[in-house]
Amino acid sequence: MIAITKKYLEQMNASANDKVQMIQYIAGDTVLDVGIGGGVLGKLIRSRKPCINVIGVDKKISSHTEDRLSFYHDVFELDARDLQKEIEVGEVDTVIFSSVLHEVFSYNGYSIEAVYEALKSAYNIIPKGGRIIIRDGVKMEDNSKVLIKFKNPSDLQKAAQFATDFKARQIELTIGDYDSVTMPMNDAMEFLYTYTWGDKDYEREVKEQYGLFTPKEYIAAVKDLLDLELVTYNHYLQEGHNRHLSRKVELFDEEGRRTRFPDSNILLVFQK
Repeated sequence: MIAITKKYLEQMNASANDKVQMIQYIAGDTVLDVGIGGGVLGKLIRSRKPCINVIGVDKKISSHTEDRLSFYHDVFELDARDLQKEIEVGEVDTVIFSSVLHEVFSYNGYSIEAVYEALKSAYNIIPKGGRIIIRDGVKMEDNSKVLIKFKNPSDLQKAAQFATDFKARQIELTIGDYDSVTMPMNDAMEFLYTYTWGDKDYEREVKEQYGLFTPKEYIAAVKDLLDLELVTYNHYLQEGHNRHLSRKVELFDEEGRRTRFPDSNILLVFQK
């Protein structure tokens, strides 16, 4: 995995307002934050629900995170697929995967089985009534083609380069005029939410497939895999992405009409 930089953690922490919505769905008094990153979720939980114990795990604890570990009752260096190695059954009531499952997929050979292993690991440690909360990227149900028109025409080459560099799957891209490309919506989503991070983070972001499933596919995959009930779900465009991309590109549907950017996130809450 590419080294986590301080700037990257700062950008991740900037999504704090979006993460707040997960807190209302926490069950019980002990939460496991899988993939603590900059520690912002632990801080948010403790600030809004100070009586809750927060345990954190990450495959590698960054030195940039150490000053934020005080918000966690315990922290373990642990693979998301091996939670039971440190967490006893019933020790936590809620497991949160916040923008983690797409990384599990991407850094394990683009393996959906690795994602299933992480979900099974979480399922095996929560009690009856326990919850698994997922916040991550999402594919759109409608994968119709869209045209991306760049306000800076030279950025067209960034889309072409992305189509070459993205290894999770083949990206379909047609170069149109000097300032536009056409792509299926879900390929456009992967490009746009890599493009929005900027050139400095490109090397890391292009290695990650952000959207694993559509909402319907996500719900079906989890329910087929595990004996869980769906409590609630929501998929949406994070305002920060909308604001940032609007300064750089316009998006048009196949009829030439302006259209909204693809959803950037899905929130799913399941209960055992």
